[in-house]
Amino acid sequence: MTGVPSAVPPGPSPETASTEARARPRRMGGVERLVPWILVALALVQVGLLTSNFVWPRALQVWPLRARPAWERSALLSEGADFLAYVTFLRESIPESAKVILPPHSDVSSAGPYTFIPFMQYFLLPRQVLNCSEPAEDCVRGLRGPSSYLLAVGDFPPPQAAEENKEYFPFSAGLGLWKPR
Repeated sequence: MTGVPSAVPPGPSPETASTEARARPRRMGGVERLVPWILVALALVQVGLLTSNFVWPRALQVWPLRARPAWERSALLSEGADFLAYVTFLRESIPESAKVILPPHSDVSSAGPYTFIPFMQYFLLPRQVLNCSEPAEDCVRGLRGPSSYLLAVGDFPPPQAAEENKEYFPFSAGLGLWKPR
């Protein structure tokens, strides 16, 4: 039966069948269609939680401060209202041409941020800010000039050394200022 046409058309060869299957787009099932939508929904939930728990409360805290000078905003946001009040006291009490002497710097100092020259320099500009060296008593006795002011923080400066040529002006418990006489 060589010349008789077959009723069943010949099927594709194995090589062309695999090529056709790759070229034809595969239909996505129900779960595969949901995955991108689930990821978008989870991302929106995350954005909502972040906004409501962090961004919005912080914005409400910062927005009223926009009219204040930069140093006041920074003092309030970095160290709090007590620090801002003390820095304001220092700025009002110390002339701009004066030298401000901070306690000796130490990583374990109880004086906290008051020992860091760059940090305090920002708040006390244009005044010159310096650290007292150890031993603090010798350092304080050497500061006899009329333009040197000592921050009184904790047990700095030693009172008996500072009383020789400075007058004490208290601010609050543990904080104050030694001014030239």
